[in-house]
Parts: sequence; C-alpha cells; structure tokens
Amino acid sequence: MAWGWGRTSWTTTTAPDTAVALTGPEGEYLLAVRTTADAPLLVGAARFDDIPPFAFGEVAPPAPVAVAAGAGPAAAAATIRDLAPRCRQAEWSTRSAAVTHAVECVRDLEAHGVAAPGRRGHGGGHRPEEARNRAAWRHVETLLAQAGQVTAGIRASTGIEDHLNPVIGPELRRLYAVDAARLQLQEIRTGWNEAMADITKAATAKGTDPLPVLRRAEHLRNHEAWPHVARLAAGPLPVLTAHVAPRIGTPTASRAARAQAARAGAVARPDRPPALPATPGPVQQPGPRRPAR
Repeated sequence: MAWGWGRTSWTTTTAPDTAVALTGPEGEYLLAVRTTADAPLLVGAARFDDIPPFAFGEVAPPAPVAVAAGAGPAAAAATIRDLAPRCRQAEWSTRSAAVTHAVECVRDLEAHGVAAPGRRGHGGGHRPEEARNRAAWRHVETLLAQAGQVTAGIRASTGIEDHLNPVIGPELRRLYAVDAARLQLQEIRTGWNEAMADITKAATAKGTDPLPVLRRAEHLRNHEAWPHVARLAAGPLPVLTAHVAPRIGTPTASRAARAQAARAGAVARPDRPPALPATPGPVQQPGPRRPAR
C-alpha cells in the first residue's frame, strides 16, 4: 500500500499498468507504479506491515519521485538510492514517535493513575489499580509491535564512542532491561491469547456466554503485565531514539573508524601517572650439564 503518495490516479477498479513492491538497500519498503505504458515510473514509500495505527506526531514520508519513461536501470537504481534513506528516516520517526507516546502514557498512568468518574474507586466498575492496568494494556500492544525494531535500530546506530559517552553509555547498558521486559510481555500476551481462545471455545461448546470469564481473564492478564510494562516505560527508549535519530539514513562509519574516533576523543585522567615500562625478569642461566655415561 502506498504511503505518503497523496491522492493517487488509480483505484481498486482502475489499476495502474504496472505496480511492483520493492525492497531498498537497507530493507526499506518501496512501491514502483507506472500508470500507463508510456508514463514515467513513480517510486515512493510503501506502508510497512506493523505501521502504528495512529499518526503519532507529524511524520511526513517522502513524496514519490519519477523516473522518465525509457530510462535505463541505472537511472532507476540512482532514484532508489536517493529515496531509500528518506523512507528509512520516515519509518524511524513513525516507530520512535509511537514508542515515545506509549512510554509517556504509561509513565503518566504510574504517576497519576486513571481519573475515574463518580465515587472514588467505583468509576466504571473498576478499582483504580485495575483501571490503570487496563489502560496500560492498550500501550502494551504498541510497545510489542514497535519496541523490538526500535532497540535493534538503536544498537545498529551506536558504537564504541556512544558506550564511552558518560551520559549515553549508561542508558545503552539499560537496553537489556528493556529487552527482558518486552520478552516477558510477549510471553504474557501469547499465553493469555491462547487461554482466552480456549475459554471462548469451551463456552461456545456449552452454549454459555464467555464474556464474564473473558473479562476476568483480561483483568488477570493486565495485572500480570503491569510490572513489566512499567519497567519497560522506565527505560531509556525516548532518550536513545532521539540520540540516534540524526544518524538514521546516513552512512555508518566502519567499526575501525569509530574505534579510532573514540580513542582520539578520550582524555587521560590528570591524576593518573603514566604507566611505567615493565621490568624484565631475571634471566635463567643454564645449569651444569651431566656427564654422559
């Protein structure tokens, strides 16, 4: 599906002459369309599979670009090389904005809970803790869909100079806690999805209403998930996504070049004396030989 193309000249009933899904150099989702046989080839962004359902922030994917009819493969390849980094930046902005929004919402729930109408503790039939956990689960789905891609992108965009940075280095080391929380949430969701499917199947076989049991199961699922989603939200994802955002879509320096830059930027501690050369040990002198018998 086209992403950022605006109003297109084709519909489901008036298909273009040619439409091809492409994969960019770094796995970007692209779409190439030619409306008629002699029309230019339009190449633009395609929606990635797990795109967030809402527009978090104003992320504008790049507009499609045209390759003149009759242009050779080299011209099309040059167009894709120019377009792909901008598509990657738009995808990163979309994913990181969704993760940041979910993290901020969970943090707000932890700090303030859910404002329930009516008498305290009786708003909507949910106790404050239950209402908080229920509201947090909506953001669990977003985090499970996007956080894995975001943490992978952070690791791919950082190097030794970031780990040596006194501010960013500790945040990078906290990514392991984010991964652990995300995997726990994934396991909880999978287990409870299977349990709820079994509940529905059993109730259908008996001819009973599964809704009351499903609501109780949702409450238990949300209660089990809350500590893990709170730990994930307390992690460094918003800070790190903002830190690496300018690097997305730009050439990555080689590992050797990054290590050299980190060493060049390192400053020796003034209170530490320079290391002395190692003192050579005593030379072992050969002992007297035994006379041959």
